[in-house]
Parts: sequence; C-alpha cells; structure tokens
Amino acid sequence: MAATYNIARHFRLDHLLGSIAPGRYADIVLVKDLKSLQVKSVFFGGKLYYNNGTLIWKPGRVEIPTYYLKTIKLPSMLRPENLELEASCSEGWAKVRVIKIVPGQIVNNEIKTTLQIKNNTILSDPIKDVAKIAVIERYGKDGSIGKAFVKGFGLKHGSIASSVAHDHHNIVIIGH
Repeated sequence: MAATYNIARHFRLDHLLGSIAPGRYADIVLVKDLKSLQVKSVFFGGKLYYNNGTLIWKPGRVEIPTYYLKTIKLPSMLRPENLELEASCSEGWAKVRVIKIVPGQIVNNEIKTTLQIKNNTILSDPIKDVAKIAVIERYGKDGSIGKAFVKGFGLKHGSIASSVAHDHHNIVIIGH
C-alpha cells in the first residue's frame, strides 16, 4: 500500500485515493499468494467485479465518439510496397544495420548482418530474428515513413502494428 499512498501523496490526491478507506476510490486485486499471483478477487471503483473465477460484472456496449475514429491520418497513397526497403540491385545480398532490442530496456544496440535481396527489395530474415520495422507519420503533416530492420521480437511470420508508441504515437509496424 505504501507504493499507492506515496504516489497519491506526491500528486496531492491522497484525499481521494492511495489507501483503502471509506470514501476513497479503490481498485484492488487480491491474490491467493505472492508466489503464484493467482487472482482471487478484483475490485474496481470500490465494487467487486471478479471473485473466485467468476466475472460478476457484465460489460455493456461502449459508444466510441466519432472523433476518436479520426485521429489517424495516413497518407492516401500509402501502399504495402511503400514499406519495402529498396536495394540498388535486383538480386544478391546486402550488409545492413539492424536495431537490436535490449530486453527490458528502453535503449537499443546496433548490429550488422547480411540479408538477401530479391526484386530490388531487401528481405527480412525470420531465421535470424531480423524483421522489418516502419514508422509512419499519423498526424497528416508530411506522411513520412522511416524504415529499418530490427532484431529481438521473435516474430516468425506475420506482423504487428500499434499507434501506442511513447514520445510520438505514430504507427509502428514490425513484421515479415
């Protein structure tokens, strides 16, 4: 409880939250023990939502305001081929710089590797755990796309994308 109370005090919200007491907001997860962290009960806003394997709360329909659906303004000419990393030759091999993820850290390292070129495109390599990464400007300002290679995601096929990216919230796509 010291962790929540100290934060509430720091932000001068301790009159509303940060401790378990009458009149305070309470989001609480009770676990059976600290080793397994198996959830026993969940309280949200002071109300019981989950207890001993049973979801007590019934989710209702959520209305999403229209303006929420218009926050991503991708370039109209965006096509899958815009995400390719082009090579100066049609076939062969390219030595490339790769962003190497450092697990659990915000910093990354650089490594170099050799990747295959086909049809003027440098290919990702799932066997080496080297995927493509692209960052697409999503605010409708200039439509720029940053492209590179990244190692450390463990993707064997397919891709993932997100607009949740600390500092900029542009669209980040990683995949093969």
